[in-house]
Amino acid sequence: MLLIYSFDPCEKMPILDFFNREMGIVLPVTEKGKGFSVAKLEPSEDDPWDLNCCDIGYGSRRRYLETWYTFEDYIGREHLPPCVRDEYEPMEVTPVQADAMKNCTITIDPEVADQNTGVRRPYYRLRGKPATIDEMRYVEKIADFNWDRPSDRHIGNFHGSFFRENGHIFRNGITDKYPYIGEYVDDALFIAGRLPFLDIIIAVTGWEECPDFEWDRLSAHDYEKDGPFEFHEDEWDFENNIDIGIYIHGGNVEILNPEHARAVYTEYDKKYGGEI
Repeated sequence: MLLIYSFDPCEKMPILDFFNREMGIVLPVTEKGKGFSVAKLEPSEDDPWDLNCCDIGYGSRRRYLETWYTFEDYIGREHLPPCVRDEYEPMEVTPVQADAMKNCTITIDPEVADQNTGVRRPYYRLRGKPATIDEMRYVEKIADFNWDRPSDRHIGNFHGSFFRENGHIFRNGITDKYPYIGEYVDDALFIAGRLPFLDIIIAVTGWEECPDFEWDRLSAHDYEKDGPFEFHEDEWDFENNIDIGIYIHGGNVEILNPEHARAVYTEYDKKYGGEI
C-alpha cells in the first residue's frame, strides 16, 4: 500500500522514470543475456541513495521503500530493494516488462495530484473493453478476488469478479475505507504491470456508498410496511459527481481530473455498460 498522499503531476512520463522520480534514484536496469535485471546500487560518495536506506531521512526513506513495494507489485515478485548493502541477488525482469517500464507511461493530472476525499467508502463505477476467455481466466488467477486484505487494494480488489458472461468488464461498487491518491496510483500500477491487456476506466465519486438522498430514503424507510429497501442506481446523477478517474489501457496509467474522467467514462459506458 503506497502511503504517499500527494504527487508532483506528470504527463505521459515513462513508468520507469516515474519509479526513479519517486524513489529518488536511477534504477540500474541492466541487460543480462536475453532478459534484464535490476542490479544492486554500488556505493558512491556523491549519491546518498547508495547508502543503506536506514541512513536516509524518514520522509525520503519511507517514500523510497513504499515506491519499491509498488515496483514489486508492478513486476510481480518480492525482492530486497537495491539500496540494501548485504547479500543481494539481482531482480530478474523479463524483456516484456523492461520494455513496458520504458515505453508505457503514467499521467497524474495536477487537479487530483493530492486527491483525498476523506470519504469512508466512495462509490465507483468500472467499465472496460471486453476480455477474451483466456484473459478472463488469467485475471481471475492474478487478481484473486477473494483476497483477505481488501484495505491494501482499493480498486485492485473488487470484492468479486468484474466480468459479465459476455466478457464485458462492468462493476458498480465501493472502495475500501478512506482512499487517497497514493493507493489509487499503487493499484493502477499493479493492474497496468500485471494485467496490461486490460482497457478500463474506474470513475470514483465523493459519495459515501451512495448519494445523500438515498441515505435520506433509507432513514425514512419502514421495512415492516414497505418491505426490502432498493437503491435506484439508474436514477443517480453519476457522471456529474465523479471526483477522479483511474484509466488503465495498454499498460499505461492515467489519473484523470473529473472532466476528463467523465468523458472517458461516458464513452466506455456507452460502448460496454449496458443495463445496471
